[in-house]
Amino acid sequence: MIVKGTVDAGGPSAVMEINQKNHRLELFDFEADLFTRHTTFSLIIGGIFMWSGLYSVNQTQVQRYYTIRKMRDAQKAIYLNMPALMIVVSLACLTGLVIYATYAHCDPLTMGYIDAPDQIVAYFAMDKLSVLPGMTGIFMSCVFSGSMSTISSGLNSLSGVIYEDILKRYTKSWSDRKAAMCLKIFTLAFGLITIGMAFLADNLGQILQTAIALLGIFGGPTLGLFTIALLFPFVNSKGACAGILSGVVVLSWISAGAVVYKTTSGDSLPFHVDECPNVLLTTIDYLNSTVTTAGTVMSDAPTTHFTSPFTTDNNGTMVTLATEEILADGDLKIYHISYMLYSAVGWIITVLVGVIVSGLINTCIKQPKPSVDSSLLCNYFDSVFGFLPVNWKHALWHKYVSQKIVAGDDTEQHSDDKTGELHAFKPLPIHEDSTV
Repeated sequence: MIVKGTVDAGGPSAVMEINQKNHRLELFDFEADLFTRHTTFSLIIGGIFMWSGLYSVNQTQVQRYYTIRKMRDAQKAIYLNMPALMIVVSLACLTGLVIYATYAHCDPLTMGYIDAPDQIVAYFAMDKLSVLPGMTGIFMSCVFSGSMSTISSGLNSLSGVIYEDILKRYTKSWSDRKAAMCLKIFTLAFGLITIGMAFLADNLGQILQTAIALLGIFGGPTLGLFTIALLFPFVNSKGACAGILSGVVVLSWISAGAVVYKTTSGDSLPFHVDECPNVLLTTIDYLNSTVTTAGTVMSDAPTTHFTSPFTTDNNGTMVTLATEEILADGDLKIYHISYMLYSAVGWIITVLVGVIVSGLINTCIKQPKPSVDSSLLCNYFDSVFGFLPVNWKHALWHKYVSQKIVAGDDTEQHSDDKTGELHAFKPLPIHEDSTV
């Protein structure tokens, strides 16, 4: 697709020139605005939290780590994945540039050739690859195979988590065959739910934005939950539950408001149709109620009539008509926050609520003295806050932390480090060459 589209557009330099001329190739935007859809800061900050949650606490990733025998090998797998992911994302961005260069002066969405922006890649494949026998079929097969492999791992993860964390304690007498059948039933049920939700996707906006928003709604709070577990030994179960529920509920509310009030509907740059055949373009100035027409019509040919909220400047270039942001009744400014920041917002809410609620509970209600194994924590406190008074350090950290070694005596632990064998469900202190 990239090669064929680049050749048809006139080469790589022509692709870049067309995109840059029409403001589709703006690499840096340092505007510090939480409500701008895409800025350098939102992409970097939001990307850090989104990918951290995906690669560190997401069940579909964690179950892959558990298939590897040693931690060092799991780390190598992640390091190998990084350049591969960069290549895939870069190719996706390049595909977008090539598609825009191809339809820069005849937008298929504006002309009604497609019904949604998400259809542009499939339309491009059918339009440009149809001259090569079998290529469109290969393209569609790749799309379906890639999506099915991703969905299957997610469905298996959901089934495994529900069985291991919820049902297994009540079904200890079940045979392996019965447990496997239960997992298959759960997988089937989640598959049917996924198919049902696919019919709702048409009302949720662009699919990539929706996917990133959903990942932020659940991934950000989940990352926050693990963060407070690693960094704050005084956090209790009630505070942790309050934190993650607060993060999910607030982000769900913001996301629902963004969908209902279509907060990104006016963010698109103008599209051109001046080189489309048989077009009569009518532009409407919605503010001043004036109407102008532009474009040419081929003689003796049927014409297509449509309206567009854009006009032409003195050079004949389509530009967006001036508009004023007016919030509708019930539309709140917070609904307009960039979807790229959902993960970061969810993480912040979860950590703050979890820490505050746990602190209040520990202060107001007498709790049994907890004992958290130090090997399960990120032991940063003494090195970072060593300047605090002893009684403060005891109140915030040391009275909650136990120095005991869960794995047993020193001899047994030394043997484990040498063999590197995995001890199922035994929390071991993590060393450089220890197992996952």
